[in-house]
Amino acid sequence: MAVRQQQFQIDVRSVEELFGQQEEVVTGLRGGTATTGTSTRISRSRSFKDSSKGEISILDSKRGMNVGIFLKQFKKSNHSIVEDIRRGEGKIYGAELLKDLLKLLPDAEEIKKLQAFKGDPDKLTLVDSFMHLLIQVPRFEVRIEAMVLREEFFPCCAAMGHDIDIIRAATKELMNCEELHAILHLVLQAGNIMNAGGYAGNAVGFKLSSLLSLADTKANKP
Repeated sequence: MAVRQQQFQIDVRSVEELFGQQEEVVTGLRGGTATTGTSTRISRSRSFKDSSKGEISILDSKRGMNVGIFLKQFKKSNHSIVEDIRRGEGKIYGAELLKDLLKLLPDAEEIKKLQAFKGDPDKLTLVDSFMHLLIQVPRFEVRIEAMVLREEFFPCCAAMGHDIDIIRAATKELMNCEELHAILHLVLQAGNIMNAGGYAGNAVGFKLSSLLSLADTKANKP
């Protein structure tokens, strides 16, 4: 039995290489020579990530890319955009862009991460810096929604005014159309004749929605 135990021994080093927690050795280059740095453990749950440029990233990379593309079209600094939101200046952006901004606002989890950051804001990436400034504006989401409402209010009023004018003109034509009045009177008479002897046989009027039931009226002869 002792012989078998000696023949079948576990290679501890191989097991550690396969299943042990890996460590990453960070090395730096200075003047073409490598200098050994301190080893740091890999952590997948880090909230803040350092980029190759020394910038700190908080948001997800894919999300950061989408927000970054959106911000670049304004050609304004983050401070200027956030200050416009603080003051409710939405005219220079327009309703559609403000609606797009509403879709890109940080969620509750991202807001917690941004609020937890206590480092130097100047070291944040462009997108994270914008979000970090934005969450400091009181009720920033409501402000942007109000900006959208203000930009859409007068165009919507103009469109509604046009629709109201059409409805008023159509109503006036219906009220003054003698031919339509004559047809409706004939329908009323026909209904009273068919309903003679019943509770609806002596009606003085009917609802316009009742005209839809005329298609279901069946005659004795085709």
